[in-house]
Amino acid sequence: MPRSSVAGRSILFAVAYPFHPPYQGGSARSGALIDHFRRNGWSVTVAYCYLGRETQPDYAAMAARVDGLYVYLPTAEERAKRRVNDADSWCPEPFAALVRDLCIREQPGVLLAQRVFLTKCFEGLGHAAQPLKVLDADNLYTDRDGLFARIPLPYVSFSTQAEDEARALRRADLVLAIQPEEAEIMRAMAPEQQVLVVPHAVSAPACPHADTHDILVVGAYTLTNIHGLQQFLDRAWDGVRRGVPDARLLVAGEMGRVIRSPTPGVDVLGVVEDLDGLYRRASVVINPQLVGTGLSTKTVDALVRGKCLVTTPAGGRGIAGIERHARVVADMDELGVAVTLLLQRPEERRRLEHAARAARERFAPSRVYSTLERTVLGLVSDIRRVASQAAANA
Repeated sequence: MPRSSVAGRSILFAVAYPFHPPYQGGSARSGALIDHFRRNGWSVTVAYCYLGRETQPDYAAMAARVDGLYVYLPTAEERAKRRVNDADSWCPEPFAALVRDLCIREQPGVLLAQRVFLTKCFEGLGHAAQPLKVLDADNLYTDRDGLFARIPLPYVSFSTQAEDEARALRRADLVLAIQPEEAEIMRAMAPEQQVLVVPHAVSAPACPHADTHDILVVGAYTLTNIHGLQQFLDRAWDGVRRGVPDARLLVAGEMGRVIRSPTPGVDVLGVVEDLDGLYRRASVVINPQLVGTGLSTKTVDALVRGKCLVTTPAGGRGIAGIERHARVVADMDELGVAVTLLLQRPEERRRLEHAARAARERFAPSRVYSTLERTVLGLVSDIRRVASQAAANA
């Protein structure tokens, strides 16, 4: 389908996570959104601000997926200015200026900013460039450092207070929340804003039943993933191996960096370009997160592929009825017992695989993003109609 800006079908993304490789939730989500709009004939331009901690982006692969890619690398001085409770301090002024210049030059119908700490890009656009301003809020960041204080590791990411987050939300014409509970909190913080629930969407083949003793865990090098994997290895893994001596734990993604010495039965695989082969190989997928916000993409990835999933409540957050689709356990002791029994009971694994497949349709891109696209097109049409009336009355 040809690229077109007709009827507002042009979109500029301002993102803080590389969308190739899709190494963590933020990168997978922005990549899925970009791919959906481009498949549906939109002209897609991306301005990317490198945060400095993420997996090294594959710029060639990113550029191949969009119509235009612009990269900004913050200076050490700009990174040093980042402060708690100040979202704008995480968005360097030169990056915001780049986004403003792109809006003036390309006149996109939509400007979509990823996370509240990039909403400074919505400021100062002027009358010459007034796209529909969409915020993909994804996670909530109010008092996030306090939530993660339960993890005995230093919290180094962004956190803020309600007033700062509410100010960021109010800059948008449309706010996207990744799950219903957080959408309600955002509506309370910014009652005048329209908030739309847009969960993570995944297009992946359903995997066949696997008669192996392989367990898969996937994740980026984040606090929640590091802590969850450490806890599983310290408190549950020996018990699993006693019950199923040939059990193997496949650790995919940069979270494997936490394993600094060889561990019996554990294969550290690093970042894997195509995870489908690993999902087909694994009999059980685990999500051992103990805290978190937003929605866990690892859980969605496993459900969409129809895998036997064992997760904690934190890993299943934001998914209504997760207990109908996966085995939800309270702690690491229960997680180890559940994994051991499932490896020993293939019929129970088949039951949970069937239950997981029942959730596939909920996370299909065609379903998740169709309402978003209709909403965006309607709001773009409203903006252009108002602008046209104002010009006619001038």
